[in-house]
Amino acid sequence: MKFSLFRRLPLVALAFAVLLPSAFAKGAADYTQFGHDIRIAADQKVGELTCFNCSVYVQGQVNGDITTFRGNIVIEQNAAVSGEVTSFLGQIRAANGSKIGGDATVFVGNLVLEQDGIAGDIRVANGAKIGGDSTAIGGVVRRQSGAMTGGEVTSMQGTIWLFLIFVAPFLFLAGIIALIIWLVRRNRRPSPAIARAA
Repeated sequence: MKFSLFRRLPLVALAFAVLLPSAFAKGAADYTQFGHDIRIAADQKVGELTCFNCSVYVQGQVNGDITTFRGNIVIEQNAAVSGEVTSFLGQIRAANGSKIGGDATVFVGNLVLEQDGIAGDIRVANGAKIGGDSTAIGGVVRRQSGAMTGGEVTSMQGTIWLFLIFVAPFLFLAGIIALIIWLVRRNRRPSPAIARAA
């Protein structure tokens, strides 16, 4: 039985789809957790870390980004993160001697660049370094003199920023839709009949 090129093409495409990603895979493992903390030991090197409703504790090296949703990020002494560090509804703590190569961002929290802060903040001890920007949306920024930030430090205090960023565009879109509906209904109304005198 003869097999044509068109019948073999899906088999070849499937083989490329299965084998090609492993050829470009990084040496470090990526981790994603739901509800269970991620702990990276001092001798471990990992890639990207993502945690939903849990926290990330780093004593080793992270060669990518760390992102948590409703969780904390704790970077212990002499630990290093080469990418971005982002926490939604959580806090970021960097101990003395730790390094963050990219930006540090907290949504709905405070950015506190000192050893003692409050929940929902970024705490950076003396000697810790952030290579990029430090941003707190819906929070405050406080820095101790020994904490180093390579980029800009931005604080958007108050929850009004969350409203402006996330809710206001939807309200604007709803207003445009309401205007279009009103214009269409106005043009569809029958004009009143005028009675003529005989």
